[in-house]
Amino acid sequence: MNVKQLKESLGLLSLSLLFSLTSPAAQAMGIIFTHQGSGTGTLDGVPFGPADFVITGIGDTDNRENISSSVFSIDHDSASIDLNGLGSFDFITTTRTFLNGDSNTPGFSRSGIDGTDLFNGPSDSAFNGYDLLSSIGPITGSGDLLQWTLSDVVTDGGILVFDSNDTVITTFQATLVPEPITILGSLLVFSITGLVKRKSRSN
Repeated sequence: MNVKQLKESLGLLSLSLLFSLTSPAAQAMGIIFTHQGSGTGTLDGVPFGPADFVITGIGDTDNRENISSSVFSIDHDSASIDLNGLGSFDFITTTRTFLNGDSNTPGFSRSGIDGTDLFNGPSDSAFNGYDLLSSIGPITGSGDLLQWTLSDVVTDGGILVFDSNDTVITTFQATLVPEPITILGSLLVFSITGLVKRKSRSN
């Protein structure tokens, strides 16, 4: 096979790979949600606070649930909390991020479409029409901590309980990230292009 034929063959392979990776079936995207606030409570029975915290939930847009025409939910593949002065802890209790489009409010809750709310807010018109499938924020406003004592919220540092508070300043952000297959495919295409260039120079 001469250089021209190699270029043509690898070029077609590159285009086919790019098409397959950008087709609807391959467009699953990871998404990272962050919920920031401040509160008092207990961790493993030991009181803390007031302490700033950041909850980070990682999910997949393919797993979004349409609870209604304006309420959406994504269960997290993993979630953690960074408590200022105490450290970072992984949630063992499964959780989710939701968006209530009727009130333009995102939130963090126990997993499942019936999972009870834990941290809601902020309510903001910027969430009008938002569906958890794209990046947004950061958006800051008023929120509330609630219902942490309904059932245990377990972390690898013990049971976490926040005291209920409806005057929390909260910041919400969602960030889309490429799935590993997309990154791998892009690297493969770049490698193929480099191979063609090296082959061309050697001839």
